[in-house]
Amino acid sequence: MEEIEYIYGKNGKIKAVIVPIDLWEKIKAKFFDPSEFRGIYKDLKVDFERELRELREEWERDI
Repeated sequence: MEEIEYIYGKNGKIKAVIVPIDLWEKIKAKFFDPSEFRGIYKDLKVDFERELRELREEWERDI
C-alpha cells in the first residue's frame, strides 16, 4: 500500500493530505448515510429541506 502524503503550508502546518485510492475506497465505504436512519419517515415522501426551514422559522424571532 502506498504511503499517505502530507502537504505543508508556509507556516509549517499541514495544509492537505494525499490518500492512496485503495485506502480512500475503504474510508468512503464507512461514511455515514443518513437515509439509513430516517426511521418512521423512511417510507414517506417528505421534503426534509422544507420541513427544516419551517422549524427554523419557528425559532427565529426579532427580539
